[in-house]
Amino acid sequence: SSATSPARALPGSSQPRRRAANSHAHIPIGSTSQNHCDEVLVYFDPDLSQTTEAAHEARLRSLFPTLSARLDVKNQARVHQWYEAKFGRPLAAYTSAPAAIATYPTTATCIGIRPGAEGLEITAPFGLADLWAGIVRPNKTLVTEDIYRAKAARWRALWPHLAIRPWNE
Repeated sequence: SSATSPARALPGSSQPRRRAANSHAHIPIGSTSQNHCDEVLVYFDPDLSQTTEAAHEARLRSLFPTLSARLDVKNQARVHQWYEAKFGRPLAAYTSAPAAIATYPTTATCIGIRPGAEGLEITAPFGLADLWAGIVRPNKTLVTEDIYRAKAARWRALWPHLAIRPWNE
């Protein structure tokens, strides 16, 4: 199910907490291995400044100085500004963090968590079964076959136990 209540401000923020309808902060989750992973924190904020995004990332890195993974902080409200230059095709602006998470390249990576009033809230448009079972299956909403194959090959080298599903399954 998708998270629906507003997110709290990013940890360590001196800014007051926002209660904007689409101001969601999620941490997409997945299986990782030390020295081979990225920890991704996504949020949705109408401030489309790259400077603000970089400041959030720097602040969060300072909060977790011993984290062995690379911390990547991305405002999903501004992805459309750089997506075409990086991936060769335009992308419409996302309307929320859950909408962005639903386009991630595999079903097992279309997962986000965030703190909520009654515990953790989970955004998992394809469910959690593929994540728990170690299945890599394409989410063809946005990813191309070439990008999927490259990701699957990289992940297979890192985690040989994964069950990589073919593009055309």
